[in-house]
Amino acid sequence: MAGDAFGSAEGRLVSEPNNPLADANGMVRYPDIDLGDQMVQLSLAQRGYQANLAVVERAKDAYQQALELGK
Repeated sequence: MAGDAFGSAEGRLVSEPNNPLADANGMVRYPDIDLGDQMVQLSLAQRGYQANLAVVERAKDAYQQALELGK
């Protein structure tokens, strides 16, 4: 979809000094992506695909019935 924003490429910094992945300042870099929003977008894309597939199947059935009439 046009206009989707996936967050900063730099990610977001969180202070977690006890995390083994923390840098010298105790900061950990996490992806700046809202997973809930991404799941909604995935669901919408899946529903759109299913709707388009249903249209194609119905058109195929209509063409097959038209060919049967021509026999």
